[in-house]
Amino acid sequence: MSGCVLTFWKFFASWLRETMQVLKYCPEVLLLGMAHINTASNLLQQEVSSAVIPILLQNADASGMIVHLWHVNPNILLRGLVDAMSTDPENMS
Repeated sequence: MSGCVLTFWKFFASWLRETMQVLKYCPEVLLLGMAHINTASNLLQQEVSSAVIPILLQNADASGMIVHLWHVNPNILLRGLVDAMSTDPENMS
C-alpha cells in the first residue's frame, strides 16, 4: 500500500473513533445526523442505529425523537427496531 493510502486510512480510523465517542454524550444527535444520509446501504448508519435505537426505546421521553426519525428516514428506524428486537425482545415491551 502506498503511503498516501495508509495516511488516509489512519485519518479515517481516527475520525471514526472520535465520531463514535459522540454516542456516549448525545447519541440522539448522531443518529439524527446519520438519518439525513440516504443511501441504499451504509454500514456506519447501521452501527449507529443498532446502538442508539435501544437507548431511545428505554426512554419514555424519546417518543418525539422516534416520530421525527420516522419522518426523516423510516428505513434507519425500521432497521434499528429490527436489530433491537432481535438482540433484546424484552426491550420492545
